[in-house]
Amino acid sequence: MRLIFFILFGFSTVFAQENDFLDRLSVMENNGKTWYNIDGYSITKEDFDKDFNERNLKRIYRKHGIKKLDVKNTINDFDFKNFHVVKTSEFANSLKQIDSYYFVENEEGEISVIWFIRVNNNDFDLEKKMVNAIAHNQIPKDKYVSMKTDSVDFWGRKIALGNNCNWTFLNTLQCPYFGEVNWSIYKNLDQAKIDNDNQLLMTKSQKMGKIISEEEVDILFENVRTKAKKAVFKLNRVTSIFAGGKSLTIYYIAERVRDKNVRAVFSFWDTDEINPATKLSPLLEKFIELK
Repeated sequence: MRLIFFILFGFSTVFAQENDFLDRLSVMENNGKTWYNIDGYSITKEDFDKDFNERNLKRIYRKHGIKKLDVKNTINDFDFKNFHVVKTSEFANSLKQIDSYYFVENEEGEISVIWFIRVNNNDFDLEKKMVNAIAHNQIPKDKYVSMKTDSVDFWGRKIALGNNCNWTFLNTLQCPYFGEVNWSIYKNLDQAKIDNDNQLLMTKSQKMGKIISEEEVDILFENVRTKAKKAVFKLNRVTSIFAGGKSLTIYYIAERVRDKNVRAVFSFWDTDEINPATKLSPLLEKFIELK
């Protein structure tokens, strides 16, 4: 009996270690695609009702801009057919986007594409764990986010939002005239802070305007005292006509909250509703407080 207990306990421990990433994962299904968010990754899965063969793969490669000369490796750790392609593109402020594509044979013998996007670095071990879990349908249903936005479970706290918000992407809520937030949960707080800096650099690289002020401010984020990087981004005249606002105030935050390493970016337009007492829009007031 002791031997059986040890074997079962040992197996469950290994399984938990291999799937520790699930604690940081959120998933959404919409329009035939599945999106995943973890450690600052933007991940998309799309299924194709085509047999996993060279002819069909070539067609899908072209769809993703993958050329004949791009290196296509096979990951031997997987127990299913696969090809892995990494493409890197550089943009302003020494930033680079890393696109990591996995073309896998799914359980129907057809093609699934799992596409990872990160800025400046990637975590190959995490990618392999994610691909293996997705391919074997091991993602628990409780990780899936509802398309309804009357409330949101912000990692342990349910927040009522009313009927004024919508998802623009997974973990990205936009509430017209109330503000916007996007977030991700990380294994490592230092990486969350690095990604915060990178996102600010990406904002600075936008050709539609420029950062006109930048400072560090004291805040309460989910009742945790911390600091945020506050930036005001001013649109150029042409862009502001289409956007309906002249400037965007942005707060970049990375902090440990309820045993989770959270990176969050909050923003509101100069045309949004702003509470004179808090100097925040209604959505931001639900998460942060200026000190």
